[in-house]
Amino acid sequence: MPAPRRANVSLPDVRGESVDLSFLVSGEGPPLVLLHGLGASSGVWHVQEPELARHHRVYALDLPGSGHSPMPRTPPSGDWAVEVVASFVDSVVGAPVTLIGHSMGGTIALLCALQRPALVRSLVLVSTAGLGSEVSLFLRLLSLPGVDRLAEFLVPHLMRRCGERWRRSIRRRFARPTDEAIFGPVLDEAFERYRRQEAVRAFMTALRAGTEWRGQRRRYQLMDRLTELAMPVLLVWGRDDRVLPLDHAVRAAESGPLELRVLSRCGHSPHLEAAALFTGLLLEFLSRGHSGVI
Repeated sequence: MPAPRRANVSLPDVRGESVDLSFLVSGEGPPLVLLHGLGASSGVWHVQEPELARHHRVYALDLPGSGHSPMPRTPPSGDWAVEVVASFVDSVVGAPVTLIGHSMGGTIALLCALQRPALVRSLVLVSTAGLGSEVSLFLRLLSLPGVDRLAEFLVPHLMRRCGERWRRSIRRRFARPTDEAIFGPVLDEAFERYRRQEAVRAFMTALRAGTEWRGQRRRYQLMDRLTELAMPVLLVWGRDDRVLPLDHAVRAAESGPLELRVLSRCGHSPHLEAAALFTGLLLEFLSRGHSGVI
C-alpha cells in the first residue's frame, strides 16, 4: 500500500476568509475524513490509515493551527470549524463522507452532522467532547485567564530543557501500555511542534474556544441533540478515560440512536492505546455499508 500523500488546499470563502488546510490522502473508494483531537495532527491516525485505505479514499486533516496547517486569522470555534470541514468536503471530496473524529475533532464531526447532514453519510465519534460539561481538571486550569500567555512563554523553553522527562510523564497518563512504534511518532511530532510559540498559541486558542474553568462551554454540550442525527453513529470510548468521563458515553447511548463500544484498559485515545482493537471495530462498522460500500 503506497504511503499517504500530503496535499494542501486553500478554501476560498469560509465566512469571508481564505483558509489554508494541509491533509494526508490515500486509497480509493468511498470517502472518509479523519479529524484529530486538541493538540494533535493528522499523524495520530497512522495505524488506521493503511487499513482504511485498502477500501476507502482517506483524508486525514490537519485542522487550522495544527500540524502543517497555519493558524487562521479568525480565532477558531466549533461552528467556524464546521464551515472549514464542510468547505473541504464540498470542494475537495465532492461527495458525502464518513466523518471520524477524536475528542475535539469529535465535537466538530458531531456539529457538522447536525448542521450539514447532507454531507455526512455516517459518523464515528472517538472519546468525543461535546457530550457533557465535565472535562479534566488540567484542561480547566489551562483555560484560566492569563495561563495562555504564561504557557506561550514557558512551554517552548520547557520542551527544549525537559522534553524527554515530559514524554515519559505523558506516557504514564495513558491507561494501556503501548508499543513505541505506535506512540513514538505521535509524541516525536508533538514535542518538536511545541518548541514553537505559535504552536502553543494555537493550542491554547482552540482549548479556550471550547473550554472554560467550569468545563465544556454550554454551547458545545450537544447531548440533547443526539436524537436529531439521521445517519448511523458509532461511539467508541476507553473505560479508563481520564480526560472525559465514561458517563458521557453511557448517557449518550441512552439518549440517542447510536452504537456504543467501550474498550477495557483503555484511556482517552483508543486509536493509539488499543489500536488493533479499535481498527477492527472501525472496519466492521464501515463494512456494513454505512460508508457507501455495497
